[in-house]
Amino acid sequence: MNVKDNLKKTAPMKTDQTFIILLAGLLLLCLTTPATAGDVQVSARINQQEIYLGQPFSFIISIKGTDDVIQPDLTNLKDFQVRFLGKSQNSSIQIFNSHKESSKTCELNYQLTTLKNIATIPAITVMADNTPYTTQPIDITTKKPEKNDNFKLEVRLSKPTAYVGEPLLMTTTWLIGQKARGGGFTLPVLSDPRFKTSVREDLLPRDRKHLIQLEIDGKTILAKQYQKKIGTKDFMAITFFHTLIPRSTGTLTLPQGTITVSGLAGYESPQSRRRSVDPFGMSMWGSRQREIYKTFVIPANPVTLDVLPLPMQGKPPGFNGLVGQYTITANASPTIVNVGDPITLNLEISGQAANAVAMPHLNLEHFKISTDQPKHSTDYDTTTFTTTIRAKDEQVQQIPTIPLSFFNVKTGKYETATTTPIPVTVRPTRIITADDALGGHGEIQPKTPEPKTELQQGIRYNYSDIKDNNIPTANRLILWLAILIPPAIFIIIVISKRDVDTSTKQKKKQKKQAIKQLQKNLSTGDAAFEAWLTFLGHELDRPPQTITKQDILPQLKTHPELGKQVQQIFTAGDAMKYGGSNKSLNTQLILDTAEQLHKVLK
Repeated sequence: MNVKDNLKKTAPMKTDQTFIILLAGLLLLCLTTPATAGDVQVSARINQQEIYLGQPFSFIISIKGTDDVIQPDLTNLKDFQVRFLGKSQNSSIQIFNSHKESSKTCELNYQLTTLKNIATIPAITVMADNTPYTTQPIDITTKKPEKNDNFKLEVRLSKPTAYVGEPLLMTTTWLIGQKARGGGFTLPVLSDPRFKTSVREDLLPRDRKHLIQLEIDGKTILAKQYQKKIGTKDFMAITFFHTLIPRSTGTLTLPQGTITVSGLAGYESPQSRRRSVDPFGMSMWGSRQREIYKTFVIPANPVTLDVLPLPMQGKPPGFNGLVGQYTITANASPTIVNVGDPITLNLEISGQAANAVAMPHLNLEHFKISTDQPKHSTDYDTTTFTTTIRAKDEQVQQIPTIPLSFFNVKTGKYETATTTPIPVTVRPTRIITADDALGGHGEIQPKTPEPKTELQQGIRYNYSDIKDNNIPTANRLILWLAILIPPAIFIIIVISKRDVDTSTKQKKKQKKQAIKQLQKNLSTGDAAFEAWLTFLGHELDRPPQTITKQDILPQLKTHPELGKQVQQIFTAGDAMKYGGSNKSLNTQLILDTAEQLHKVLK
């Protein structure tokens, strides 16, 4: 057999071997490629495995390889109360043997609170680089809150039985009987769809010395602080108030609230502490007892409410579910108008839960009512609505009564309060004639003829204001002013602009130094919240201690995510400063937020 024949036989064999090698390589590549496409990896983690029912804990979704991330929908976490704390980003560059590699990491930070006894946090789908990724489920162990003689949480309603829609007063009191650090409330009733709630700070004392700030359901509210004796034990009490309106009938059990507190659990004796070395190299034992703190999760007392349906008999046609005792008054201005002129109508409704009242229906047949959303302002027991109405014809003599129907729980009957009629004078709209448009008051008068002039004197004779030889002295002065004023104005603008530019450069320099100073303060362990306020003082050119979140948030309406970060920092800082919280601030969040604010507040 010659060489040519050998080549013919081995060629198909080599082709098959090449195909097999390529197929094996592709299979190996598929097996070794991670489930996350490309270089993106998504995972989730929590800060503790054992969690008390009602105890908030940290839940973090980490995305490595990209910062193009869309916040996931966590509505499937129905057994948890979910609160988004913000997004943090980090990028780094590493060089190996002249080869540069960059990496990006994005973390979505949440606070979860268990509402039911469950064992697993389900998988979460996250969109990164327009591709869906799924986190792994996380197993958790939930434990029931435990009662404690030193810490108590009391929830009381103003009455045990109410009608649906009837406003009740809910009083929450935290009793502290021993040394503690911080405290976090969980009140699921505030987000329970069976109830409508609102804060009642009007019931607090006016003396702010006895008030402290608390964070409840992600919002900062005021509470009163005082001493209370129960039996022979002294407690420090912290109390705040809500209006609670039941929306469903039947026997309703309020979801149990909890308080998470780091309380003093004992002391570590000097003998049990490790031996240390003094500056001179000699061994020594600690001589002072060190306090040991333990996390306690305390349940609130169970609360049950019997909710009765409203009677059908006597229900007026305009009734919209308002329960209690209410009054309604009205005023309008102006009251002397032409047909079609705008009239501002104010409706003031007073009652126990007036802050939850909706605008009454206006059945004003001879008026055109504005389709814009009415403006309203609330002061706890009084709400004022403002809208615009216009009279349709000159026959209108008054703004008629406006009714407000409600169910009076004291009488057990439906009642209707009404406004007093408001007299108005409506004049017919004046029709503009052609004579009005020309400015006349009767027949159009013929124009007085101009005096005739000699044609020999030319056309310039009839335009005396442009004669060269008869310009009055005053006109010459005006001419000189017209020549000199523009250059003077230009010089003033140039000087002013130079001063403004110099001032602007100085402010920009100060702002850049403010960022560097903030980085230095955060890295040297100074008080993070004070460093944050100092930075804002440079940005806003104001004393730091006078700055609140309300000085910044209105400027961030087009940057909602940045506004949430600013609000989060102020809430945590105020809780540490005024509420006794010992939770440290996220310094990276402060620095990232400051850098973004520096760009936005230019």
